[in-house]
Amino acid sequence: MTKKTLFMILLGAMCVAIASVGACRRWDHQRDGFSVTERPTEKRHVYDYAGILKEGREYAESHLKQIQQAYAIEAVVVSIPSLGDGHTIEQTTSDIMNNWRIGGDHGGRGIVLLLAEKERGVKMEVSYELEGIFTDLFCGYIEDLQLQPYFTSGQVGIGLIAVMEELEKRAQIEAGKGDKKALIARLDQEYLSGGAGAKKELSVHDHKRVRKAGSRFPAGRTPAEAWETMIQAWREKVRDPDLGVYTSLGRLIYRDYQSIPDTRFEENLKSWGAKPYRVLQQGRYAVIFFGNQPGWDNAPFLFFRSKDGWQFDVVHQRKFIRMGPSPVWGVEWSNHPYVEILSSSPGWMGQDRPFADDDACTNEREEETAARILELEEVVRKVPREFGTTMELGRLYAICSMGLKAIPLLEKAKELDRTSSLPYKYLAIAHVDAFYQYRAALRQMEGYVQRAPDDPSGYSFLGYLHLQLHAYNEAIKALKRAISLNPDNCYAYAKLSEVYAGLYKVPASGDKNLSAYKTLSLENLKKAESAATRDPRRVMRLKKELQRKGVLNTFVN
Repeated sequence: MTKKTLFMILLGAMCVAIASVGACRRWDHQRDGFSVTERPTEKRHVYDYAGILKEGREYAESHLKQIQQAYAIEAVVVSIPSLGDGHTIEQTTSDIMNNWRIGGDHGGRGIVLLLAEKERGVKMEVSYELEGIFTDLFCGYIEDLQLQPYFTSGQVGIGLIAVMEELEKRAQIEAGKGDKKALIARLDQEYLSGGAGAKKELSVHDHKRVRKAGSRFPAGRTPAEAWETMIQAWREKVRDPDLGVYTSLGRLIYRDYQSIPDTRFEENLKSWGAKPYRVLQQGRYAVIFFGNQPGWDNAPFLFFRSKDGWQFDVVHQRKFIRMGPSPVWGVEWSNHPYVEILSSSPGWMGQDRPFADDDACTNEREEETAARILELEEVVRKVPREFGTTMELGRLYAICSMGLKAIPLLEKAKELDRTSSLPYKYLAIAHVDAFYQYRAALRQMEGYVQRAPDDPSGYSFLGYLHLQLHAYNEAIKALKRAISLNPDNCYAYAKLSEVYAGLYKVPASGDKNLSAYKTLSLENLKKAESAATRDPRRVMRLKKELQRKGVLNTFVN
């Protein structure tokens, strides 16, 4: 029994004792489907009653599920429109913890993160069993410095991602070896020196007051010089997005990070300030490389040489360098020089979309694209309900690694023109690229193919999304439809081969078609190889995947 549970039992006994004179008010929020006294029948990790977590809900749900499976910790995130009259965020969070029995199936190991929209309040509650790991100072750090600044500035999606990372880092400490108490004490001391846990009014850095510093942080003459310039910017906690060491689109992306807390700069400096590295270069593309060993702080950084010099390529950093469950990182597969440079690094295919080159954000056209985004932003600000400009701005956000900005804008475009297929297509791209939210993307692609039934790329992407969700029969139907619309379809043949390999590797109970699945997988591999649009890198990667799944024994590169 937790200390908090004991307190609630005693409080309940007091209420019963004086109920005859009506002196104890029953605590029972019940509005918008939320009840503080009873958990919904469907157990999940994210309860978004305020509707403020839509963009990152599937990502958070998946990440918290992984934490539960890996560390036996049940963590839930709850958003509510308001606390209601007379209710404090501390009491409401405690009541959710106890009444919903968070962590009850895991030895009492539970965490509740509550967000109250109207009050802009954040509270993290930890069960007694976890207080030695997720200390009061850690909770204060999450509330005051990690999440609330993002919440206050309307960027709760970004803040929630950061919280997921911090929860997993701390859970890893408990699961690891060595002197855990000493490590936690040291980390807590750092939080304390940074002001975590203090009961105070938080001030968010106002981007209008951010000092301009761009001329002091120019593009580098070499990748190493550009990297050292970035480190110096972290050291000085520079929030100016218009640094010469960022690419044109990178400067637009960093506009949304001007209110980040000082601790983010300090963490960056601690992780990479003095870390040994190598420079891997291919023409105008370079990688600051720390080796292939696990650890999020070993993930590489990408740089591009523009006409001004070497600059940090934020767009492709977001697109290609992705973090899995800590300490895993990987490189998203693509036909791109960065991916070729990092061909020996851990690789994923979580964003393998089949659309044409005009839906790719290229380094060569980056300045032109950035100028177009600025132009469209001004038009949309003046004329907010015009479909064409709203749609085009949302599209550019989606393909330029600004998914959090793209999603609400594209949802608005859907309302402005309910017949257009385009918002659905780019919403699917944004959901996959930003958070790997395949279910959300699937709903959008279903809407897209209904409105664009003759586009083979739509069915190809639909098949890919079903494949990612292991819905193999649905994937087969969609990919076969794509091939019927375009028989010369290397992408669809390759994905069909993967689907049949998946059925062969993990067959359904009682399925006796293993030999047929293997044959079909190999047949589609041959079709992918012989297609006029053959993609040698895709075929090579497919062969490695089939070999891993036991479909293909050996092959010659």
